[in-house]
Amino acid sequence: MTINLSIEDQEYLKEVKIYSREMSYRGIALALDEIIYSDIPDKDRTLKFLDDSIKISYEFPVGNRLREILIRIYVQVSDKKTVM
Repeated sequence: MTINLSIEDQEYLKEVKIYSREMSYRGIALALDEIIYSDIPDKDRTLKFLDDSIKISYEFPVGNRLREILIRIYVQVSDKKTVM
């Protein structure tokens, strides 16, 4: 199963990969949450997708668990400036 989340701007792209022999669908969701929120060092940074539409391509294997997983996440981490 491959999930691709992509944005158009190349300047701040990061790629995160998760490899696992077996992971449940709930495990995938938890891993995505962990990656997205751990990528933000503090409150002065914000993570956002440039386009509101997230394109996801996927294939489901037979059974309740996945044998192999490759997840690629392309995100933009942008600095949030505060005016004092």
